[in-house]
Amino acid sequence: MKEIVTYVEMTAPGQLVPAAPVPGLTLGPVDRGSPLVPSVLARIGADYDWKSAKRTEEEWAAWFAKHPDRSCWLLSFEGEPAGMVTCDPSPDGSVEIVTDRKSTRLNSSHITI
Repeated sequence: MKEIVTYVEMTAPGQLVPAAPVPGLTLGPVDRGSPLVPSVLARIGADYDWKSAKRTEEEWAAWFAKHPDRSCWLLSFEGEPAGMVTCDPSPDGSVEIVTDRKSTRLNSSHITI
């Protein structure tokens, strides 16, 4: 499988233009220790053949230990987990979005991440 890497950079807050709200869709922080984090990332990872789909508990522990400042955000649709966003803060105040995927099982043409 060929890997395609895309970079998106915003250099000013005014470049962020929010989309219209989608009824039933929420994004909120989730504790890194929550079993939802590996569960949702594994489910999404299976859709894209990511390593997260096959990680053992020990590999998840190593992943979290390698990224101690990583924050996790759960995307839910009508109360059901539907995706995950993970972010790494940098010392300069910028934030790198590491994961930003919804499950392909979420059939909704009006939800794009």
